[in-house]
Amino acid sequence: MKEKPTIIDFVNHYVGLYENDPYLYEKVGNEWKPSTFGEIKELAQRIAGGLMALGVEKEDRISYLAEGRNLWITGEFGLMYAGAISVPLSIKLAESSDLLFRIKHSDSKFIITTALQLPKIRKVIADLPLVHKVILLDDIQDKEANEVNFSELLALGDEYRKEHQAELDARSASVQPNDVATICY
Repeated sequence: MKEKPTIIDFVNHYVGLYENDPYLYEKVGNEWKPSTFGEIKELAQRIAGGLMALGVEKEDRISYLAEGRNLWITGEFGLMYAGAISVPLSIKLAESSDLLFRIKHSDSKFIITTALQLPKIRKVIADLPLVHKVILLDDIQDKEANEVNFSELLALGDEYRKEHQAELDARSASVQPNDVATICY
């Protein structure tokens, strides 16, 4: 590993050591289902490809408003592989003040959220001219024109990676140890 590794260097290193070992567990129904180190990296790469297909550039800020779940962690890795900066937001923020302020102040160009939090985003999206897309960690039927379901993001990522995996790899490699990974308020 590099003398000054990035978070992605750590992910890649430990996936190499423990690819088939469980990394995350999530309760589905009454059962805890494992996801391996390798599965998490693959999903993060698919997310990164989808983000890049949507136009995410290195150092773009992406606000993240979601309840705790495995996709929060995996999505953060996806942002890092795409060279983006995460802006994690508390689900307890009021949309008319703190939430709107933090998305604007961070210059976020994209928002990742869940179906449960989407109403908050829809209330303020007209006041967020920099935001290009709202990416949902869930698939919903009544999405609006600027919203992307998670299955669509993954499909975009799969297509992007077929032709542009080298660009994704180059973007990930361009992230340096002193680059900003997260903006926390």
